[in-house]
Amino acid sequence: MSHHGFPTHPPGPRGSVTEVMESASIFALGAVRCEVDGQESLLHGEQPKIVLTYLCSQHDAPVSSDELADAVWASDTGRYSAGALRGIVSKVRGFLQTNLDDRARVENLGGCYRLTHDDGVVVDVDLADAEVCRAARLLDDGHAPEAAGPARRAVTLLHPPLLPGIDRGWLQIRRAELLRLRRRAMCLAARVETELGAHDVAVELATGAVHIDPYDEASHRSLISAHLAAGDRGGALMAYEHCRRLLLDELGVRPSPTTERLHDSVIGL
Repeated sequence: MSHHGFPTHPPGPRGSVTEVMESASIFALGAVRCEVDGQESLLHGEQPKIVLTYLCSQHDAPVSSDELADAVWASDTGRYSAGALRGIVSKVRGFLQTNLDDRARVENLGGCYRLTHDDGVVVDVDLADAEVCRAARLLDDGHAPEAAGPARRAVTLLHPPLLPGIDRGWLQIRRAELLRLRRRAMCLAARVETELGAHDVAVELATGAVHIDPYDEASHRSLISAHLAAGDRGGALMAYEHCRRLLLDELGVRPSPTTERLHDSVIGL
């Protein structure tokens, strides 16, 4: 259980991250590191961590030297020089070379940098995004048991923070994106656990999603549905009322027709 009150490592064999993380992995979330055959190696230094994390966030797209420098130094341009950036990139290259040989590398393409890796190397943020999409597709196709693994892994992968203690504008944007992805993963996982009869886990996951974004109606509907599936009509009504009052008091709007229809199904029981 996490300190937020929801499961970070949901039970069951399909919840294991290591079963799908390849023998070589790059982690940008939490401690920036490589993991090879279960052995991890941490990347040290704020600036190398920023460079590797920023390149991981680009999903194989090239990044100009100026853009990468801005990611490292932000508005403090007086500290930037092309040579300084090359030195930081060299440290990242050395880290990857030491731990992954040539399976992951930072390429220089006409003044741009790009992180590339072999198929046998997984980047955690890429895997998390793929697992969320996979879980959603399987759920939509009615395959809840098969969706359990991807949904649980996504929740676990997306739990660690991104470069905690480092303040950059692009990091704030990226952290918000990852929080939205985690919220979606938690809603999907709540649906999965409901289908599998793990109602307490489903309620915890949906509650966590609401905490991430109290104004997201989909998260509130997930919580209402989780209570309803557990046979807790009172909990479902309380969850709806919390959503209604929050939207009305804070935003001056009423719940959407979709949320109201769900409420109607609760009071119709």
